[in-house]
Amino acid sequence: MSDKTSLLTDQIHELTELVVNRFSMLDQRLRGLEDDASELRGLLKAVVTGIERLNSRMPNDYDDPIYDTEDAEDGFLTPPPGQFLH
Repeated sequence: MSDKTSLLTDQIHELTELVVNRFSMLDQRLRGLEDDASELRGLLKAVVTGIERLNSRMPNDYDDPIYDTEDAEDGFLTPPPGQFLH
């Protein structure tokens, strides 16, 4: 019976070692993903800061529309018969 017990104990130790190794690998991957995520957050913060700086430099007078739909009477933006503009 001690042979069966030692065999079972050896199997339990092997399985325990496999589980511990697997969790260690998963922990390393998770730490790598967390590092990547923090780097992405830093890049996104830099992009947002850049956009905010550019936005603060832009003029705030948007009274003149870029595209006036009333000036489209020349037919330039009118679709051919049977077609639609998307």
